[in-house]
Amino acid sequence: MQASQISVPTITTVLNALVQDPNVNVMGPFTSNDAGTEVKKFCNIIPIPNCYVHVFLANEVTPNYFFIYVYPKTAVDNHEQDCAAFIDFFRTAITRYVAGADTSTVRKTLPVAPP
Repeated sequence: MQASQISVPTITTVLNALVQDPNVNVMGPFTSNDAGTEVKKFCNIIPIPNCYVHVFLANEVTPNYFFIYVYPKTAVDNHEQDCAAFIDFFRTAITRYVAGADTSTVRKTLPVAPP
């Protein structure tokens, strides 16, 4: 896996944005000097912790859904440190890669199968 670096919102920044507008799907783009952000390495894929797999099997987990429903569960379960890479993936997923883009940094166009 190749890791890249990106400025992502802190968890507090994401949660505050969702309090303001629960329909937030993407934020940013951010620079390394923006308040409420930090530079993180990320990969386009991340393993899902076993204790949260059922959520992903039962729902379409968007970054918005993750921070409204799944992240609070990681905090209650005291799994924030163990799930740091998992949480950081969704911090990256909620981050817009260029101004005006409607999709996140990790959203990729799926390849088309050959005929």
